[in-house]
Amino acid sequence: MDVSDARPLLTFALEDAVRPWLEGLGPFYQTFEEYLADDPAWGAVVRRWRDSWQTRLDGCRRGAFPWPSFTFKDETTVTLVGSA
Repeated sequence: MDVSDARPLLTFALEDAVRPWLEGLGPFYQTFEEYLADDPAWGAVVRRWRDSWQTRLDGCRRGAFPWPSFTFKDETTVTLVGSA
């Protein structure tokens, strides 16, 4: 397989991963809230994070917001001076 043949497959894999990734973030926000909910400096902040995530997720599911898009960068290999 030529490297150029892999690009469409990688693009498809990234597009296919977006929805489960966004939908799966709930437990992370829940953990932050469990640990920081009563913290005077961070409690309100983590609640806003979770609320923002939930708003975006609901909007994506309704079609009001686009699903996020993942992208990738072509690899660049560099040789360091003096390396073997």
